[in-house]
Amino acid sequence: MKKALLILFLYSSFSFSQTFTLATNTPFDNVTLGSVKFADVDGDLDNDVFISGADNTSGSTILYSKLYINDGSGSFSESTFTTFVGLDNSSVDFEDIDGDTDLDLIINGRMADNNPTTILFTNDGNGNFTEVTGTTFNIGSGIVNFEDIDGDLDQDILLVGDAIVQIYQNDGNGTFTEISANSITGIDFGDFEFFDKDGDLDSDLLIIGETYSAEGKIAKLYENDGNGNFSEVIGTSFSGLIFSSIDSDDIDDDNDLDLIITGQLSSNDPITSLFINDGNGNFSEVLNTPFEDVKLGEAIFADINDDNFPDVLLTGRLINDSKTTKLYLNDGSGNFTEATIPTFEGLDFISRIAAADIDGDSDLEIINIGSNSSFTSTTNLYVNNLYTLGIDDESINQFIIYPNPSTHIINIENQNNTHISEFLILDIKGRIIKQEKLNNETFYKIDINDLAQGTYLLELKTISGVFRKKILKN
Repeated sequence: MKKALLILFLYSSFSFSQTFTLATNTPFDNVTLGSVKFADVDGDLDNDVFISGADNTSGSTILYSKLYINDGSGSFSESTFTTFVGLDNSSVDFEDIDGDTDLDLIINGRMADNNPTTILFTNDGNGNFTEVTGTTFNIGSGIVNFEDIDGDLDQDILLVGDAIVQIYQNDGNGTFTEISANSITGIDFGDFEFFDKDGDLDSDLLIIGETYSAEGKIAKLYENDGNGNFSEVIGTSFSGLIFSSIDSDDIDDDNDLDLIITGQLSSNDPITSLFINDGNGNFSEVLNTPFEDVKLGEAIFADINDDNFPDVLLTGRLINDSKTTKLYLNDGSGNFTEATIPTFEGLDFISRIAAADIDGDSDLEIINIGSNSSFTSTTNLYVNNLYTLGIDDESINQFIIYPNPSTHIINIENQNNTHISEFLILDIKGRIIKQEKLNNETFYKIDINDLAQGTYLLELKTISGVFRKKILKN
């Protein structure tokens, strides 16, 4: 068999140092009351970013919605192909709605004239977006997310805001039809989270916010029957909140999804709560956590120190009206400790935070938007210095990956007897599709029969460093 030699970049000589550098001279507009979302919009296996929100720096309010393209090294430039309407109170999500393996876009928020809008865009595969006309989205500003709610392997849409819930079912080609959402209570000033609470491989729903009814502030958990029909789970221990956020991940390595929730109580006090899942969708609050109580912000899970356990990033307003942004590290058992280094600028109203690897070194950078202590709109990019990069010229050609493209099998050989301890295959959204611990192999075959056609990132972990290469599945 003829072998094609493919060069992989070796990130070697890396040292553990949990520090961050605040990036300067970024092209990002300073915004608050907005949203930030990473996604690989142009299929080049790096993370681009969409940022929207309001800038009050000049004394008047200017609304922005912009897509920034990453050159692969963490340098961004504004995409000029599509002009997006400026929005505040905004929400954004990316998914492939029409099965063409690129990431499409939906945005929701309020325009400069204070009128709400929800706009769907399709991607041409190169990160150029075209508005889909004729849609029937008619909700005010709120939260929007793609999710396959009915198990038919396409992305549906849930819109929540103004105490209204709307579900739009995808026909698989990116055409959406509204279906009944009467079983779900509508909220405003809140958040929702799709996650599989009970391990039955469908998307359940937690929704928290203000109902503008006798119910007041609610927190309701809904179980999905697998076909997109939701029924309320009675007797949960979640508190009704406004200005809330929800995120889910497995914090204690027991193969179920736990929750972190922030928001404002009826007393107007902030709160941050952590809940452990028993595997069947029953949640118990963890007491005496180190997390600061916040509102007008959010908490998210992200593996910041690359130990395969989700840490917590938290931003928002404290009970004394000061602003905070903090990192808490997970010991792998769901116990968190505040990281005293680094020091992030505190933001709130409404602060948002997102994490992704922007420079290809396998650690996660952070973007934080919000209002700072001077009540000025702010967008901060923090570069993670967990791994110090270097290229070992003697090792750069040691791996041979063939065939590429491939339909069935990818072979990995190396010429310097470097032991491979683990491989990962990631899709264009950075989601791990395949992962396997290896017994320090020097040759290995990876079966990719079950992968859909498209572009993926192969990552090889060795004692010398992390090797990464784009692979194509035919």
